[in-house]
Amino acid sequence: HAYIVPSSDPHLSEYVAEHYKSRQWISGFTGSAGTAVITLNEAGLWTDGRYYIQAEKQLQNTGITLFRGADPKTPSYTQWLKDKLPEGSTIAFDGRVFSAREVKKMQVEFDKKNIKVQLELDLIGELWTDRPPVPAEKVFVHELKYAGLSRKEKLQQLREKIQEKDANVHLLSVLDDLAWLLNIRGNDVPHNPVTIAHLLITQETCYLCIDKGKISPEMKSELIEDGIQIKDYQEIETLLQELQPEDRILLDPSQVNARLYYKINPQTTIIEDKNPTLL
Repeated sequence: HAYIVPSSDPHLSEYVAEHYKSRQWISGFTGSAGTAVITLNEAGLWTDGRYYIQAEKQLQNTGITLFRGADPKTPSYTQWLKDKLPEGSTIAFDGRVFSAREVKKMQVEFDKKNIKVQLELDLIGELWTDRPPVPAEKVFVHELKYAGLSRKEKLQQLREKIQEKDANVHLLSVLDDLAWLLNIRGNDVPHNPVTIAHLLITQETCYLCIDKGKISPEMKSELIEDGIQIKDYQEIETLLQELQPEDRILLDPSQVNARLYYKINPQTTIIEDKNPTLL
């Protein structure tokens, strides 16, 4: 009965590659922040004070109403949907572009009106036929003379922090944290020297889930030597499903997308806290 389209990518980045500009594609609004909501009869776009004038111009004659997010009289889009939809409705979105924390909060709100949440639908992907491809720019090394510490030293420090949190596994999807930790850089996002990937760190191994074509044979050897296993980008879901009941995974629910969060083996303990790399 309604579909929500935010501005983020599967790594919940503020600045995203062209492939992930779904909200821009559906609405025509090109600002960096905003959420589009489409019901069967109407649509709205929520954005902040930086973009009111721009959004007003770009949304003219689109049938999309502008909601000024900072105005105290403006309902949140969850409140607006609760007011608009009858009990028992279904709201859908692509769970890869919402954080686990956002989805949990939404579910609490929508449960009050018996509204169901479906987070496995990428309707934009079905409609956007000339969508730019997922970027596949080559990864390059951030040299030790600039990085200060080797990736082996950083991984050792991180593992100590994971153990301090009483965990033995850590899921890291934040692109700048990942680049810092592994001393790598990329060109997947304009003006942001990052590469699109996920990391799963255990006490023995670090799994880098990435488009393998981005990594040169020389870099592959260097990473393997430092205890990093290279997997396909999508394999992160399988790794999470294969965690054991005795595993304890540390993650930040505001920095992990909802689809990955719900792929974790339900018998595995989840420890929610800030990513140690952030600090």
